[in-house]
Amino acid sequence: MNFRPVCALFVATLFAPASLQASIPEDALARVADAYADSDAVFCDGSINGKLLRTAQGEYGQISTWLYSFHMEGFCKGNNCTQFIVVMTLASDADGGETAAVEGVFPFDFKGMLLDREYLDVADAVYEDGIIRLRSPSEKVELLLECSHGGWWNIRSLTY
Repeated sequence: MNFRPVCALFVATLFAPASLQASIPEDALARVADAYADSDAVFCDGSINGKLLRTAQGEYGQISTWLYSFHMEGFCKGNNCTQFIVVMTLASDADGGETAAVEGVFPFDFKGMLLDREYLDVADAVYEDGIIRLRSPSEKVELLLECSHGGWWNIRSLTY
């Protein structure tokens, strides 16, 4: 386990806005960061953004679909930054606790796509008819995610 991204993710969550703190499943996001990190990549402090997309009533309580974004940099000792888009479901379990399920992880290196200053804006994401639409602030990049029948999210289209 690479300790640096996990530790940085924990510290970043401590300083996240109070409205976002309660909803960030730190352990699940830390596992995502750790799964993608190499020995050089580090989590970018303060890069967590999240948005509640929808809620529904489940068997034991509320089920909510969240969209998160965070950045990691330094892969392969390079001067690069990768944005990760993560779709998660948070649900109440039979014991009254909450479980987090990662349902999609999408890493993007926009610098490698010759889009140096682009990123996907989670705050403006829209969920409609089973599709999540994210755009960059300049609207040069648009990502559409679609939920499969198994509950996993897939890229429907990426335009830039």
